[in-house]
Amino acid sequence: MTPSTSSIESDAGFTPVGDALDNLSESARAELERLCLPVQYRSGATAYRECVNEHLALLTETRSDSVVGTVADLSFDEQYAVQQTCQSSGGLESEAYRTCTEQELASLANVPASSLDSLSEDEKYVVQQDCFSAQTLEGVRAYRQCLNDAVSRLLELPLPDMSSLSLLARNELQLECSSRNSGAIAYRNCLLDATGPIAGVADIPTTNEDSVIAEAAEAAEAAEAAEAAEAAEAAEAA
Repeated sequence: MTPSTSSIESDAGFTPVGDALDNLSESARAELERLCLPVQYRSGATAYRECVNEHLALLTETRSDSVVGTVADLSFDEQYAVQQTCQSSGGLESEAYRTCTEQELASLANVPASSLDSLSEDEKYVVQQDCFSAQTLEGVRAYRQCLNDAVSRLLELPLPDMSSLSLLARNELQLECSSRNSGAIAYRNCLLDATGPIAGVADIPTTNEDSVIAEAAEAAEAAEAAEAAEAAEAAEAA
């Protein structure tokens, strides 16, 4: 249980922290309590207050340079990127690890938070696969930039028109395009060349992978034909 504001403020010589704690996000407050409550149990209220003031100063400094306050404010995938970068610095409670996470947070300054909401589930997967190397080897800033760049480039392309395909045919086409193409842009282009863009959207330049595209389209058509044949047989049997 967090000590009351009055008990913290009763120690002379310290700046009151009650209001500052109230202004923190829930995740930031939980992170601070995780770090400082053990100090209170070991050394008392004064030591707790020193710990709180120290970490509030760090959070304030971090927020002045970054769009987030603590690692807990990041998405799960970005938290993983930070952990991958900082795991060689030392244990989770070490000063070196904390310094590393603060540097990772500060590196996100002026890099907008990523959003894959505009993408289909299959394209989200392709983008995440494209950026896996950045996530595990290059740090959270590189990972976020990779996601943002991929989404930005995809938004410049029209959406493929999958409306005429059955679920089976759609899955066949997606599997074909993902297995034969590297990268989200190539994957989208493969879908587009096999199905065409949604009506009313201008055509885009074709890729040079004509044979791959033709095979993908043939696979989709074959799947459609197989479904139609099965439906006809079922109707005759009935």
